[in-house]
Amino acid sequence: MFKNFLSINLRKLIFLLRIFSKIFDFHKTFYFIKKITWILFITLSVSSCFFSKKLFSPCESVIYQGIWITDSDIKLLQPNMTKNEVLLLLGNPSLSSILDKNRWDYLYFQIIDHIIINKRQLTVWFKDDCLVRWLVN
Repeated sequence: MFKNFLSINLRKLIFLLRIFSKIFDFHKTFYFIKKITWILFITLSVSSCFFSKKLFSPCESVIYQGIWITDSDIKLLQPNMTKNEVLLLLGNPSLSSILDKNRWDYLYFQIIDHIIINKRQLTVWFKDDCLVRWLVN
């Protein structure tokens, strides 16, 4: 009986030792994966900054807002064009006032790193649904 008791406890002890060895191996593997993850993160961060203009700054973002109106589009504007013709030519205005329905504003901004690099504004006035004048800033 004592021999059976020892053999059962010895089996349990061996089983527990195997489990603990796997757990300790798991921790070694976990720390190894953690180190590799940090190395990859730092490498990718540095490489993204390396390809930007400034070495230790985040990559710059270029934002285009509004409707780009070219000089050729402005040359196609003619007096007495209807609102629908202007809509087909230039698209929907960026701003249309509720108080003055005869004025449309087309705005365009190019922003790099929160600095406005390029700004263009076209204002169009109508009278009796016909184009009267326009102004480019």
